[in-house]
Order: sequence, then structure tokens, then C-alpha cells
Amino acid sequence: MNGDTSNHARRWRVSKTGPLEEAILTIKLTENRRLTMKTWNGEIRVDIREWESDHKATTRGVSLSAMRWKVLHDFAEDIDQAIEKMSGKEEVDVKIHLGGNIYLSVDHRFSTVDIRKFWRPKGETDARPTRKGIALTTEQWRIVRESMEKVNEKIPDIETMIPCWMSEDHQNQLGMLRCSECNPDDYMSY
Repeated sequence: MNGDTSNHARRWRVSKTGPLEEAILTIKLTENRRLTMKTWNGEIRVDIREWESDHKATTRGVSLSAMRWKVLHDFAEDIDQAIEKMSGKEEVDVKIHLGGNIYLSVDHRFSTVDIRKFWRPKGETDARPTRKGIALTTEQWRIVRESMEKVNEKIPDIETMIPCWMSEDHQNQLGMLRCSECNPDDYMSY
């Protein structure tokens, strides 16, 4: 082995997101972090992830459907309030379910806005975080927050989208338990 494994070692981290030129919208959060919006498999996706270059997205990040982005947008003020409390040295522990197994959390112990996929081991009640996600600094969150209206302008009918938990079939517990967005680990059990 010649000792140069940089290309080989990085290969597993490259995402199938595609180059930035294919994006409908790109907003720079830092030198290597971007919020991008694109169509993937006929569906609008909003990605917040790290990039190795303009042509290589890493797997460090999260991809949100238009509905999950809408839920994030709808809770943005709550997230801002949690950040404000955290900056005032108050204890904060906020966890918002965006849909599927994607959660956003603000915790005073980490001083970040963490958007991450969770999983629940069989037979357990508590979900555990995975490595799939991204922790944003409060400054990066501010840029995402300021960009929300630009993103929303590009999503058709976002104002009329209704999260599943507000629909008629979720007016009882069984409706929620049978929903793959609200109960992704067990919805087939009901």
C-alpha cells in the first residue's frame, strides 16, 4: 500500500445528491456547508449538508421532503425562542419531530441546532440518534432561518400543505399509530 488512501477513504462519504449546478437554489452556510434545494426522484428536497467541493456532497447532513421543510418552517419561531433562552444561559431541551425519524433538537449542553435521523431498536420505546444528520451553529441556523422565505417561494403550494398530524384521520390515536410519518417504526403493526 502506498500510503495515499485519501481518494479511497473519501469515496464512501460522497452522497448521490449531484453537483451544485443541478440545484434549484443554493445558500452557503459556511465554506463547506450548503442549504440546497433540488428535485430528486420527482420530489422537491431541501438538503442541509457538508460538501467536499461543488461537485461532491458528503453524507454528513440531512435531506428534508417539502412537507418536513414546512414543519421546520412552522416551528422556526419556537426554535428561535429556544436559542434565545440558551444564549441567556437557561437550560433548554427542545425536540421537534419533523416527520419520519427526523428530529430537530436544541439542547443547552451542545449549543447547536441538531437535525438528525433517529432509530428505535426493536423492543425499546426510546429512539436513538444516528450519525445521519447535521449540527448547525446558531449562526448557521440564523442563515437557514433568513433563507426560509426564498426556499418557500420555490415550493409549489407550500402555504396549503397540511402536515399529516392535522388531517382528519389523525383525530384519534389509531390514525397516528397507522401513519408512516408519525410512527415510522411501528405503523405496520396497527
